[in-house]
Amino acid sequence: MSITIQDLQAEAIRLIDLEIKILQQMEEAPGVLIDDSQQKQTFNKESTKKRIEILEGERKKVQKLEAVIAVVGTMKAGKSTTINAIIGSEILPNRELAMTAIPTLIRHTIGQIEPILEFNHKTPVDNLLSKIIKFANDKKNASAIEYLKKSPLTKESISWILNSTKSKDDYKSKYTGTNEIFSFLKKLNDLVRISKEIGIEFPFNEYKDIDKIPVINVEFFSLKEFNQTHGQLTLLDTPGPDEYGQEHLKPMLQDQLRKSSAVLTVLDYTHLNSNSNVDVNNEIKEIASIAENRLYAILNKFDNKDANSQKPEDIINFVANDLMGGIIPKNHIFTVSSKYAYLANRARHELSKNSQLPNYENEDGSWVEDFGDKAFGSRWKKYINNIAEVKDVANEIWKNSLFDNVLKNVIEASHKEAPRLAIASASSQIKSVSTDLGNFFSVMTGSLTKDIKELQEQASELDTQIKKIESTKINISNHLEKTIHNLDLQISNKITNTRNELLSEITSLFKKGKDIESEEYEKAIAILSKKKSRKSGPLNIVVKAVDDLLNKDKEKILFKPNASIIRIEDKQKAEELIKEISESISGKIQLSGVWLKNQVALSIENLTDEFSNIVEEELKNTISNTEKSMNKSGFFIKLTPPEIEEDSLISIKIKISDVNINKKQETYTYEAWEGGWFNNILNKINSNWGYTTKTSTRDYFEVDINSIRNKIEKGIELIFSQVNTSVSQSIKQPLQESSEEYFQNLKEQIEKIQEDILQSMENKRKSEDYQSSLLTKLIEIQKPLLDLSADSEELSKAIKEYKQ
Repeated sequence: MSITIQDLQAEAIRLIDLEIKILQQMEEAPGVLIDDSQQKQTFNKESTKKRIEILEGERKKVQKLEAVIAVVGTMKAGKSTTINAIIGSEILPNRELAMTAIPTLIRHTIGQIEPILEFNHKTPVDNLLSKIIKFANDKKNASAIEYLKKSPLTKESISWILNSTKSKDDYKSKYTGTNEIFSFLKKLNDLVRISKEIGIEFPFNEYKDIDKIPVINVEFFSLKEFNQTHGQLTLLDTPGPDEYGQEHLKPMLQDQLRKSSAVLTVLDYTHLNSNSNVDVNNEIKEIASIAENRLYAILNKFDNKDANSQKPEDIINFVANDLMGGIIPKNHIFTVSSKYAYLANRARHELSKNSQLPNYENEDGSWVEDFGDKAFGSRWKKYINNIAEVKDVANEIWKNSLFDNVLKNVIEASHKEAPRLAIASASSQIKSVSTDLGNFFSVMTGSLTKDIKELQEQASELDTQIKKIESTKINISNHLEKTIHNLDLQISNKITNTRNELLSEITSLFKKGKDIESEEYEKAIAILSKKKSRKSGPLNIVVKAVDDLLNKDKEKILFKPNASIIRIEDKQKAEELIKEISESISGKIQLSGVWLKNQVALSIENLTDEFSNIVEEELKNTISNTEKSMNKSGFFIKLTPPEIEEDSLISIKIKISDVNINKKQETYTYEAWEGGWFNNILNKINSNWGYTTKTSTRDYFEVDINSIRNKIEKGIELIFSQVNTSVSQSIKQPLQESSEEYFQNLKEQIEKIQEDILQSMENKRKSEDYQSSLLTKLIEIQKPLLDLSADSEELSKAIKEYKQ
């Protein structure tokens, strides 16, 4: 019988409850825990309380199997519209001013058609409102209040505040429907704005805990039919870097971004090259170090592109490489129109719910005009009540918005992965707590049967092991540096060889182009050499034109074999040459890119394995000796350093701009036969008579080899930059961080055990009755530990092997 996600969920909750019970018993039993939080014991009163809070948080996540997708972006990037597009309703108001005073959760709740906002932690806001009202009623502040009444940004906000008598009348713990929710969010933002103006601090610190922020429960139309066994999806609407109060909430936001199943960044496509995105770009780079491979970006307002705009893939390349410096993989970036996605999804939602759109003349139907204008143009009123037509065009607008890619690759994928991630996170905590409990009780019970001298010797032995760990850390760090340096040399040599091959290929193709140019030149000379005395009549015009072309414009077509410009008058031959150059360049670069990508990927695998093997070999004796020494002394401890996980490779895709033909035009002169009986007579006398000098233009085509060489050099620089970034981000930095974390974790475990032993020495100095009573309590509390340890290992193994 296969294990289900529900089986894993139930087992995780059981183990969490068991660990919480043990920790609570430790808190309640006198003498088990000390008060000193400055010491590094495995457990003291403060750390035990934090462990319980962490386990309770994990329990909530496992119960809900919740996936939280954090949505970040600047004020006008379309963050609210994006969230509304996912939901299929206007849950968050679209306003020019900031509307996210504090983070807000929007939770997908099946069957909850009308949205409900819950704001249970409203006391700090009630108190703030009372302070502002008191400030406004103080006559000393009359001039400040008058200024706020007149300012366009604050006059509406201050108006309702002045009309308030009791704060409890203005903030409730529950709001039903969009109108009430909009009003609440507006008033909350009004308080932020007004409190800033009058110098009263908004209580941001009160909303650092995610359980205390407002939450909106509503059914997401896009996920209505999605498999509910996957858990609960929640969006976290966060203040942007340009919204007041964001700096106060930064620690809380960073903590939530770490815990989120995904982070969705909304960028304004129309302002990618402006300074308006500098703050959000810096914010994204900070988030990248937290969100790791769970970071996505949407380039919103892509409906503003025109025929002259870059292709979507070029824009994505620009954002991934130039704007973001490789921190977001290209397959995590999407071009969309959130506005059209919202209009289409809301129309589909309304048709599904009511079989018709609302009356556009009513307040709740004001959006219908925007939808109609997009769907049918200026005559939208004629078609807006044709339900079949509206349904078809809504599906078409949704498709053209490109939002389906975001829905499937980010929203649904995160939702589907949520249960496994939630249980995996809990399993990690369960295993960690189980190991620490085992070590703590082993030391505490074992020490009560030893004398102080034995405990001192054991503490001294642990000092020796800590020094060995530090020495091993230095050796492994040096080895990693050397290995990565060798990889750098391999990559550098490959890039140099690729550059030389490309330049050699260009030299060969340049010669081919010059051969074509020379051939055209020789043909023109041949025509000139065969020139005979002119005969009268219009047929002589061709020969006459060639004659003048070669004589009067000789400098223009003179063949220069060493010049960097290839001049070709035959358009087809010019296009064929360009095609050959482009295909040759792109082909070789593609092959090099594939080699480099594979080489970096292989290096990640090899270095990860090598690192694990070296660490295991180097520390095998240290860990084994420490455990054996402790076990021999009656302390049955287990050291569990963290596993080294592979980091995903940032995709390397090299592209040099297409080589273009430079079409040019020049003016030349020729003598044309005038015709007529008089000119015929003149021509009989002298064959050069009867012609008139005229001017015309002709096209020719140039290929600048130096320009191509420059593009290759820049392409090589780009390759080198991308690979160096990839090596740094995918290999060097992760391994260094993993190495640091690995050794620090192991060192801290031993230091905690050492502190536990030192604390036990204090217990040994107390009376025998005290020691006997403490030992009895410890033995009673630790009874479930043997099964707990085995079961936590089984859960960890099962979640790794679980397949949906």
